[in-house]
Amino acid sequence: MTERPTADSPRPPLSRLDIDVLRLLAEGALIRHISGQLGLSPRTVHQRVQLLMTALGAADREELHARAKQQGLI
Repeated sequence: MTERPTADSPRPPLSRLDIDVLRLLAEGALIRHISGQLGLSPRTVHQRVQLLMTALGAADREELHARAKQQGLI
């Protein structure tokens, strides 16, 4: 069983797209809005969010926002 990353764990580098997704999520945007803003399918945005949650060790979007803010990503 792999351990979930903690807030202190080193994180993999994030792409500009990842940062844009995090920023839009922090602004309260829905998946549909993010997909329109970034020219991606809603499914792709959903997958990016899931990958970001895994990378930052977040259990949900609220925790993702908190960890991204804590790490200075947004």
